[in-house]
Order: sequence, then structure tokens, then C-alpha cells
Amino acid sequence: MNSQKQADHHWHGLKGKTVLLVEDNEVNQLVASQMLKQVGLKVLIANHGQEGVDLALQHQKELALVLMDIQMPELDGYQATQRLRSHGFNLPIIAMTAHAMAEERNRCLKVGMNDHLTKP
Repeated sequence: MNSQKQADHHWHGLKGKTVLLVEDNEVNQLVASQMLKQVGLKVLIANHGQEGVDLALQHQKELALVLMDIQMPELDGYQATQRLRSHGFNLPIIAMTAHAMAEERNRCLKVGMNDHLTKP
């Protein structure tokens, strides 16, 4: 199976759903949103952690999941996740970080994220 077919297969259940991308870097926003749209997802973008919290709470009913950068201004991904969880936000939050170490993944899980993706 080629990589596009594999991606389509893995994301099939989310096709047509909305993902909140919380990412402060414009290039990363562009790359991630293009990839998500290619597999049939709608993308809502927040430029920093506080905006991510606000948008997640406002659009909770239409979101499928949140992709959360870790290092951002105003509120980092850890703080944003903790704030969301304290408001009863129970959708999946997946960390996106350049740090691939097990300690980083454990820290993400400890603050309430559901998983951890390493970005290049």
C-alpha cells in the first residue's frame, strides 16, 4: 500500500471532521493543514495556546481532536491542555513537538494529552 493510501486508511474515520491545529509557526500551519486537508479533514487554526483554548471551547461540538504544539507564546501547549482539561474538555489532544524523547512524551501524557507526535 502506498503512503497516500495508508494515510487515507488511517484517517478514514475522521473524514469530513474538523481538527483544531494549535501552532504558532506559519510554515508549520501551512504544511500541517495541507496534509490534514489531503485526507479529507477540515482545519481550524489557532496561532497560540490561549487562542487554542478559546477556539476549542467555542467549537467543542464540531471538533474531532486537537493537534497541539508545545512551545508557543502566551500559553504553551502544556498550559493550554491543562486549562482545557480543567474546563471539562474531553476530546483527544495530541502533542506535536520536535522533541522525540520519552520524557517529553511522558510529560505530555501527564498534563492530559492523549498522545504525542514528533514533527520534523
